[in-house]
Amino acid sequence: GGELDAMGGVGDVVHEGVPKLEEIGAHTLVITVLFIALRLLVKRWVVSALPHPEPPSPDRSGNEIRIAAAALSIVHSVIVVALAGVMAAQVTAHPADPSGEALYVPMHLVVLSGTISIAYFVYDLLFIVLHSKLYSTATLVENFVHHSVVLTMLWINKDTTWYNFMMPVLSFGEVSTIALNIRQIYRLLNRSELWVSALFAVTFFVSRVVVLGWGVAHLFSDVGGVQARLTPILQVSFLGLLPALYCLNLYWFYAVCISVRKVLFKKAGRDKKKSN
Repeated sequence: GGELDAMGGVGDVVHEGVPKLEEIGAHTLVITVLFIALRLLVKRWVVSALPHPEPPSPDRSGNEIRIAAAALSIVHSVIVVALAGVMAAQVTAHPADPSGEALYVPMHLVVLSGTISIAYFVYDLLFIVLHSKLYSTATLVENFVHHSVVLTMLWINKDTTWYNFMMPVLSFGEVSTIALNIRQIYRLLNRSELWVSALFAVTFFVSRVVVLGWGVAHLFSDVGGVQARLTPILQVSFLGLLPALYCLNLYWFYAVCISVRKVLFKKAGRDKKKSN
């Protein structure tokens, strides 16, 4: 892996949850197929049962495909957030840290969560390619870059035990993705989405500003340990990319607040016209 220190007799305990490369590949393939099958079920049964938008949408078929994509994203996020809760409940001191300060999550949970996410992002890339005509070039580029970066990060950290407490920290951020996709579905159905926009702003702040901020701060409180225990590429991941992601989240939260403010003012304007 990407760890520099010798673990002595605790190595087997720490790495007992890390499967072989071929096992990860097989599990990823199986879960990807399950996501594809679930997507077909969502498109056939759930989306077809949804009420027709009012006024009728000229692109009902396209909207159903987008709703199916949002629904699958919600499924993935719910699973990952649930696993984040399980991981957080089992955080302990790293077995190889005599000081007991380095936080550690059982590796079998980290690998399970990571494998599910890898499978989902592989599925979603296939979905995007198949339905590329439904998305703008900017959206396609954004998704390809995002998914590629996430897949790369998950892969290079697949057997990293030091500082793996960041997995539940990052996974908890998916709670805002649930609200984001519900809002997307509401918009596609031409339904009022004020409440879910507010929910998205709150969950984004809690998960991606507060919780992730704590995780990044905790990493930098032991920056010497990070440098001593991890290879250069993992140091870039933990001390470079994670803080960059946090800064990006701060910018996005600012943008979310501006968006919510506009929606509230727009609603207040409509209410004022009705009262007059």
